[in-house]
Amino acid sequence: MTAVRDDDKALHWFARSVEPPREPRVAVAGPTHGARAAATSPDTADLARAKRDLEEILARERRLRTKLEHEHVAKDRFLSVLSHELRGV
Repeated sequence: MTAVRDDDKALHWFARSVEPPREPRVAVAGPTHGARAAATSPDTADLARAKRDLEEILARERRLRTKLEHEHVAKDRFLSVLSHELRGV
C-alpha cells in the first residue's frame, strides 16, 4: 500500500497490483516488447478509514465491557452484604 497526499493535503491510500489482462487480444498502450500486463492502483482510503474506525469501535467496546464487569462485581458484593445484614435482623 502506498500513501499519497493531494493538493488539499488529504491522504489517499493505494493498493498496487499487476495482473495479466483477461482477454489475450487486449492492446496495451506504449511499447510492450511482448509483455502483456495491466496495472491498477485503486484508492483504498475508504478501506483504511473503515479499518481505523473498526479498531476504535472495538477498543471502545473492550473498555465498556471491562467497566460493566467491574460494576457487575460491585453489585454482587453489595447484594451479598445486604443479604447478610438482612439475615441478621
